[in-house]
Amino acid sequence: MQQSLYRAMVRGLRTTFLFVQTREPFRVSIFEMSQADLQEGEMMWRTALEMFDTCWKLKQWPEMDGKDQEDDDPLMLPAVSAPLRSGPRFDVPVRELAL
Repeated sequence: MQQSLYRAMVRGLRTTFLFVQTREPFRVSIFEMSQADLQEGEMMWRTALEMFDTCWKLKQWPEMDGKDQEDDDPLMLPAVSAPLRSGPRFDVPVRELAL
């Protein structure tokens, strides 16, 4: 999904990934994505962007209903509580961004 966003930015026709292991034996793999995978990723990306736009405009985040504040950040360690938020961190007007 993320690759389709990168592809849209650079207007590339092909996408090739190079994976290099960071520890011995330092294996290297090259993978080229198919057009079908790229198209599916683009559809997923556009759908996610539309859902985000709708939630932002309505200020409703249905997937967050009933979630505990400590689950706010998936990278937080289980023993560390996330700070409670008193309100929005910033106020950004809803409008289209020029890219």
